[in-house]
Amino acid sequence: MRSRWEREEFLGAAEEARSTYRDAGMDVIRGEDGQVRDSFERPWVDIAWWVYYGAWQACQRGNNWGLVIGGLRKGDVRDPDAAGIDDVLRANFPTMDETTRNLGQGAVLDSRNWSILVNDAWLLAGVHAQAPFYLASPRSEQNIVAADGRLRVFGRELAGLKSFSYVFESKRRRPELGEVAVPGGRQRADFLTYQKYADSYQAGRRWRELMR
Repeated sequence: MRSRWEREEFLGAAEEARSTYRDAGMDVIRGEDGQVRDSFERPWVDIAWWVYYGAWQACQRGNNWGLVIGGLRKGDVRDPDAAGIDDVLRANFPTMDETTRNLGQGAVLDSRNWSILVNDAWLLAGVHAQAPFYLASPRSEQNIVAADGRLRVFGRELAGLKSFSYVFESKRRRPELGEVAVPGGRQRADFLTYQKYADSYQAGRRWRELMR
């Protein structure tokens, strides 16, 4: 199992990827107040760190039971009828909110300062812990890509998992959660690599590979 990043390692990895995120338009937080903030500046990058740390700790305490991707989360552009996380599932899987850093496993649903960086930090924590990820949404076109051709958040998560050598196993699905993605090897997993992989899946309609 890969050791988690220490705080300074995390901040260094984020800074290394900053320009790549900016070029892709993935570096900002658009708040409910209409303000646009740089997610790589403090205190916003600190929130990403706490989400990373909390998710990694949750994986350790839960004997690597797993994390949940897909479904509802702030900032996710989704179709009204897209399958996702319902109220019952949300009640059973606590959110990884920065104000409740050390709760159990859960999806990034309600972070008031949600950003792509925060979501990526959460997923990388699970990858570093070699945790399984349960897919609360089906790998359909409407869930993976938006009308303008950009990856939805769920599509970005799938791109990251597939690029980090995760394998999707339908036979190990759980009825209440869905398909599971399990570690299939070890690859470099950091912010810079993640953004480059996301860009590659978005280009040339390569996102179709995520439906297989």
